[in-house]
Amino acid sequence: MNPELLMPDNERYEQTARRYAKDGEFQAITLQECGMCGYLEFVSAGKYPTFGYVIEPLETCPKCREAHQRSPELHQWILNVVAKAQKDSKK
Repeated sequence: MNPELLMPDNERYEQTARRYAKDGEFQAITLQECGMCGYLEFVSAGKYPTFGYVIEPLETCPKCREAHQRSPELHQWILNVVAKAQKDSKK
């Protein structure tokens, strides 16, 4: 997989946060991110003087849980593929 095809985290966070910002209003968006797959979930929005976002860890990811329930063997295989790719990239 070509890492250049992946959107940088800061761009992904900002794009997701802007999706939940109200037009004409500045928002402080709180998102939660899965440490395994990167899934972002909206938590809350509040009014602050400037636009911004906070990323918190997601305790239980609905996407990872669903993938594991549908096919535990495939889910484990994908985790192993990602772990191997990370290990190989550090060499």
